[in-house]
Amino acid sequence: MALKKSFSETNSYMNGKLESANCYWKVTSVNGSKNKVSASVSVMAIVDGQISNQIASREYSFAPSVEDGSKNFIAQAYEYIKLLPEFSDAVDA
Repeated sequence: MALKKSFSETNSYMNGKLESANCYWKVTSVNGSKNKVSASVSVMAIVDGQISNQIASREYSFAPSVEDGSKNFIAQAYEYIKLLPEFSDAVDA
């Protein structure tokens, strides 16, 4: 499970802007409790159709569902992330 979408970041350390039109966004870990979960997301470039090196990472937090039959926290992280405005153009990978 992952998402594909573009990546853009202005970084003063790199003295410019890093952009990639086609990146692979993958939840690499989730940590937390029934009240709050933090999801780490790795952003990897796609070069010549192959997933390449990690170019960035992001952290997202959400309140998970712990009802009987609810999805695991990784699946819930993807569902949460896809609701964010910055992921409106993301597609399932």
